[in-house]
Amino acid sequence: MTALLTAYFDETGTHADAKSVGLAGFVATQETWAAIVAKWSARLAEDRIGVFHAYECQNVRGQFEDFIYWTQGRRDLLFADLGQIIAESKVGIIGGFVSQAAWKEVTTDAFRRRFPTPYHVAFESCVQGTVKWSKENADGERAALIFAAQETYESRSRYVIEAYERLDMFASSIVSITFGRPKDLVPLQTADLLAYEINNGIQLDDAARRLRPRANRIFDAHANSMLLFGFNRENLLHFMQSAPIGVLRDFPPFDPAN
Repeated sequence: MTALLTAYFDETGTHADAKSVGLAGFVATQETWAAIVAKWSARLAEDRIGVFHAYECQNVRGQFEDFIYWTQGRRDLLFADLGQIIAESKVGIIGGFVSQAAWKEVTTDAFRRRFPTPYHVAFESCVQGTVKWSKENADGERAALIFAAQETYESRSRYVIEAYERLDMFASSIVSITFGRPKDLVPLQTADLLAYEINNGIQLDDAARRLRPRANRIFDAHANSMLLFGFNRENLLHFMQSAPIGVLRDFPPFDPAN
């Protein structure tokens, strides 16, 4: 079965002091991804960057540790140029984010048996969000999903994938769910930028957020093709009341839209 759409996702906020944990990324046709990869790679080559990592760029780490060359202005320009590539491309935005404080306050042991960490709620939000996005924006075209490899969560995620593959309603919509690394897959670098910017926006106050317009062009350009699920305390409590609880094999996947 051939996938006409491919979605790439990266995680953010998995460190202990993060206010939220999430996954986000873009979905597009293979032709669109080929164009994005060519433009993205060319822009990185201008500054001799091999792999883009948003955290490293923002915090002058890794390939950006030469602070004399990588001034704030130069780093902001790189963010802006990469964001513009996405803004000019025909993509959809999908993601799920969970408040760490809400998770610690309201989740129960039974709920955590079904969703062991906030990551797993975000993970399934992206899976189901891709199906929903395709139905609403691409006539239900089949999709392949690729997540950034994350050893801490990958074993459980693969178990979830096996459960989804047994359900006709998802097997007919999702060709595959696999894992990869940003160094090998440029589209995962675009997801890294998106996830980082969304999570930073969540953790900034309104005044600081207004000073970070570089991600706004992405959201403004794709406002009508964006599907983001946010789980604050109220939403998480509502979700817990309606979500299936128990071991995964005994219950169908949840619908984050309800």
